[in-house]
Amino acid sequence: MNLEQITQNLFTLTDTPIVLISKFDIEREFIDYNIPYQIKGIIKMNREFVKQKTVDYSVYLFTDTSELTYCSFKVLESTLIIGPFLEKKIDPRIVNALSLEFKLIQSEFLQLESFYQSLSILTEEELDFIYNIISNIMHIKFRLPEFKRIHTDSVASSTKAIRGEFLLQANEVANNFKVENQFTSIIESGDIYKAEDFNSSYILNQTSQAEGNSIENEKTRLRLFETLCNRAAIRGGIDIQFAHQIAKNFEVSINSMNSIKDGEFLSQDIIVDYTWAVKNYSLLKYSNLIRNAVLHIRRNVTVPYGLSRLATDLRISREHLSREFKKETGETVSSYIQFAKVLEAIQLLKHSNNSISDISNLLGYSNSTYFTKIFKKHMGISPKQYASRNIK
Repeated sequence: MNLEQITQNLFTLTDTPIVLISKFDIEREFIDYNIPYQIKGIIKMNREFVKQKTVDYSVYLFTDTSELTYCSFKVLESTLIIGPFLEKKIDPRIVNALSLEFKLIQSEFLQLESFYQSLSILTEEELDFIYNIISNIMHIKFRLPEFKRIHTDSVASSTKAIRGEFLLQANEVANNFKVENQFTSIIESGDIYKAEDFNSSYILNQTSQAEGNSIENEKTRLRLFETLCNRAAIRGGIDIQFAHQIAKNFEVSINSMNSIKDGEFLSQDIIVDYTWAVKNYSLLKYSNLIRNAVLHIRRNVTVPYGLSRLATDLRISREHLSREFKKETGETVSSYIQFAKVLEAIQLLKHSNNSISDISNLLGYSNSTYFTKIFKKHMGISPKQYASRNIK
């Protein structure tokens, strides 16, 4: 078993974010969280700070002013950084202070609150156990780990600089992007025609001179751009879970970029996809009942689902639900379920390698011919035609 496999198993076991950095500075991330980009940036910079401090075969611990803790140590010629995690139950005032510092919108505050609640609490004994497991599996000469804590007081200026630098970067990018006036209003309104005509590469190029033109800087600009679009889409009414899925898909695309030119095409895809999501997935116009009904439908899109089961899940009569659903959406429940499956099929066509037949089976259709008929009914073209016109 190699170190990457061990790290993957460790991530699964502890449910704690881990970054493995090879001797060639190649990073392999084992992370599964959705947080505001401001906090994500702080975590990234904290990890870089910890990596620089990991200079020998001791076990280093660092806790920042937000109570997020990181543990790092050398494994052969690689560096393993575990975290962020918590060492004790978090004081809610920490989350509130972060929210105020970064001027988070309500949905981002809820993301941050959920993130802190999901973090593992690890003691030095548990970290000692993790360290020894890796040492034994990798056949490293056994040694008792020497814990070295990088005290907050001794690095106060460094952590302050980290936060200040990231806040400055974020504010400069937001100003250069001219967020409110140039593109977020397009996304929030779900205006797909304006999104398709919008020159998003122009906005990215506004920051090129200041931040450099390397492929890595282009990826950084795209990540900030994508996050700003994500926030706009959430304000436009898409639910956070779906916004998180879109973000994960784009993170894969950004990581696989091979040239700055790729970024120009991808920036256009980002604004169009988020605008399309608001147009088709926004929940702002619905009452709480219909909002919950729509979310139940979307989250059960791959299983047999109909009016009776939906009414049971919502603890309401079929007749009342049917009447209110038709009144607010203009569609019957069964028609909306079909539409939800088509929307899911579009996401799968864009972001997976599944065949049309596979997608049909995944969405619960007995044969792809019927699925194609339903798709064409809602989109005006077949899945194959849609893929050829819209998938690069």
